[in-house]
Amino acid sequence: MRKVQIALFSILTVLLSAVVAQPIQAAPSYACTNFNSQLCAPISVVSFESNVASSPISTGGEAKAYASTSTSKITFTIDADTANAGKTATLQFFDISAGIKFLVRSNQESACAAGSTIQKECVITLDSNGEASFFVNTINVTAGMQFQYKFVGPEAWTSGTVRTIFTTTGAAPVAPQACVANQSQVCGLISNVSFSDDGGKIATTTPDSSGNAKATLAKASDLLLFSYRSDSSYAFKYIYVDFHNISVGLTLQVDTSLSSNGAGCDRTVASAKGCYMLLDSDGSADFYVTLSGSELNRSFNYKLNGAGYTSKLVTVTIANKSIFAKVPAADAPKLTVVAGGVQLDVKNAKGKKVSLFVNGKTLMSSRASSNAFSFVVPLSRGSHKVSVKIDTKTYNFKPKV
Repeated sequence: MRKVQIALFSILTVLLSAVVAQPIQAAPSYACTNFNSQLCAPISVVSFESNVASSPISTGGEAKAYASTSTSKITFTIDADTANAGKTATLQFFDISAGIKFLVRSNQESACAAGSTIQKECVITLDSNGEASFFVNTINVTAGMQFQYKFVGPEAWTSGTVRTIFTTTGAAPVAPQACVANQSQVCGLISNVSFSDDGGKIATTTPDSSGNAKATLAKASDLLLFSYRSDSSYAFKYIYVDFHNISVGLTLQVDTSLSSNGAGCDRTVASAKGCYMLLDSDGSADFYVTLSGSELNRSFNYKLNGAGYTSKLVTVTIANKSIFAKVPAADAPKLTVVAGGVQLDVKNAKGKKVSLFVNGKTLMSSRASSNAFSFVVPLSRGSHKVSVKIDTKTYNFKPKV
């Protein structure tokens, strides 16, 4: 019995020794390399509240957060623990949507260094707990607007980024076509994609029994504009348009120029005949493709890819002429006398060629890029003859300014 007691005592001693031997893990120090007084921390040490409501930050794929369009004050908190007490942190804001008044504050409540706020940064010193807070005021915010933030440090060091998107509810919008395996990507319908040549939008056939469709493109076409359209529920998610089964002799090049939202097709994907691209605040994107070697009966396919997803496809075949989509007629133009001239408004104008003639002279002629087309014409006092031509139909006016 005594031997058993001794054995048990020995086992307990070993176990207790193992427990005691476990070191207490120290809080991590996020000192920048060669610059111990500055903070180079992961962006996860930053949290924020908008109008007092906490805003969760997603970690799957691209880090995102959401704030309500009613937000007027966003409070940021850095919590880097005591090992980083007294260090200086620089949180930088960028990619701020046009139209937002984004004010990084420096006062008794918000201890950002005054000179830094002009640059849309907050340079701030952490307290004895390794913490600091400051706030930002936002004005003129609408759904789909956004900003991003990250830490910056010496020698061009940067942390990861968080993209913050404004929605009416302050929560992530319901996006049924977001990829299940990666919510930052869209696994959309191929019907969301359309394309045009210089003559207008190309028609696609009704999908066949397998769900695939066809389109016919003129041999002379050498520059195509591809468009993806959805809605703001998909703002700042990614699409991947994949071009494949390209006929021998037909060369297809995806352009990587920047679009209106500051993004373009990823260069690596473009070289592999695809466009991986960030959607704008409306869930839309546009990019160009150039063709060469467009001989009769040559063809290519395009489809959408996403995480664990491939859409149906469209086969585009080269022929003598393009088959265009039927476009609804534009509404009759409206001409209104305004201070110093007249204003022309045309609804359902997208894709139409609109020409304006004043007193027999051509003043402008262009293809409308949106459904609501508006143009102000400065005119001298008196009566004038104004003609508006939409594609082939002409409307005449005699305004008196």
